[in-house]
Amino acid sequence: MSNPNWFSWYSFPFFAPLSGAVAQDIETNVGAQLDDDVAKKLSVTERFDALSDAVEELDDKLATLAKALGQTPTLETFGEKSGQTTPMRRLRNMVDAVNKIKDRHRRDADLEAKRALSRLKTVDPARYSEFIREYEEGGR
Repeated sequence: MSNPNWFSWYSFPFFAPLSGAVAQDIETNVGAQLDDDVAKKLSVTERFDALSDAVEELDDKLATLAKALGQTPTLETFGEKSGQTTPMRRLRNMVDAVNKIKDRHRRDADLEAKRALSRLKTVDPARYSEFIREYEEGGR
């Protein structure tokens, strides 16, 4: 016989597990999806800056209130025990570390811009002058 399916008439229909067409909507991890959506809107740095600014503002208001009441506690010293770092102190250390990294990136970007402008001035003085003029006019 030339028909490739001739045997199907004589065989019992048998379907192995997962052998048929499967149409199933698989739910993704909702937490990961939420993290992705938030990351698209706000960077980690923006979120960290907002949280640290809020805590710093809270610390300032607590210090003002403490002065008005004739006391001196702040978030930094509140609950401090000998040799133990407070959460506020840890946050300030983290903010300082982030600020150092930001400063390093600013210096690197500044240096890179100066090198690029110096190279442009050497390679194409006319375009360099035009670029400076455009920059001073506030356009691009």
